[in-house]
Amino acid sequence: MRIVNYLLCAICAVTLLSACEFDEHTFKPEPPADSQSYVGLLTVDQNDGTFFEKENVDVEIELNDDGTMDIIMYKVKFASGMPIELNMTIPGVSYTVEGSAYSLSGDGIVPLALGGKFEKFTITALQGHVSADAMELMFNCGEYPVVYRSNK
Repeated sequence: MRIVNYLLCAICAVTLLSACEFDEHTFKPEPPADSQSYVGLLTVDQNDGTFFEKENVDVEIELNDDGTMDIIMYKVKFASGMPIELNMTIPGVSYTVEGSAYSLSGDGIVPLALGGKFEKFTITALQGHVSADAMELMFNCGEYPVVYRSNK
């Protein structure tokens, strides 16, 4: 009789454990969604001991079918002497899922603005994190180090 009880307990334990199995391959974080917007502060090191700051910069991410994301910065300036604000896209940024956020990386990405490529301002050493509530980016735009932090 004891053997039957032990066998029954073992079967119940195995059934319970298999019912709670977690499939890590189907896990997707909650937002950020396929498209998410942020508003924050952009800080650019001018490489002369000064920093240029632009507040309320709108940044959007868009997930691509190829497993990368595009980062779109709207009405952005990188220096006080820059004559216009422009929309700039950093295409094809690599990301990985970390819990409920994305970890970003990229190097040698040619940004797009004003209908063309801006090779002089190639994005290098891009790192960042994006969650539903916040975005933080650090990268070099050409020779200028840039930091972006959303206000959320």
